[in-house]
Amino acid sequence: HVIQIAIESWARGRGRPVDKAVLLQSGEVSEIFLDRVDEVNQSVGGDARTLIEQLEINPIPRFQNAKRDQLREYLIGEGYLDERERLEPEEILEQVLVAAFRDLEKGRIDQPQLELLVKAVADDTHQPAPNQPDNRDDQ
Repeated sequence: HVIQIAIESWARGRGRPVDKAVLLQSGEVSEIFLDRVDEVNQSVGGDARTLIEQLEINPIPRFQNAKRDQLREYLIGEGYLDERERLEPEEILEQVLVAAFRDLEKGRIDQPQLELLVKAVADDTHQPAPNQPDNRDDQ
């Protein structure tokens, strides 16, 4: 239960990774713009929120704002873009501590163990980019 709370808390504000197939499936990015939008997408690691932000900040010439907005709606509807605020590790720990209150009281687990759990779950530095192999074992 505690692990599930940690993962759900971390996932808040983080949608599924976007790749070129998702952009094409959306129906909002034509073949003409697909490679350029995908280039931006790859540069942000497939993060839908950052992709849309980059398309707003640095628009692709002739790629209509309406198409960008429709892409955004598609990404929200399909679970690629979660508009909720992302929780910081401290906020995730707070959620986990609440969920583990009884176990903490009974001594079945202690706060340092929960802090390690949250650190492992919230560590974005080792997440593979979309469609990239996870080479963590290769080190």
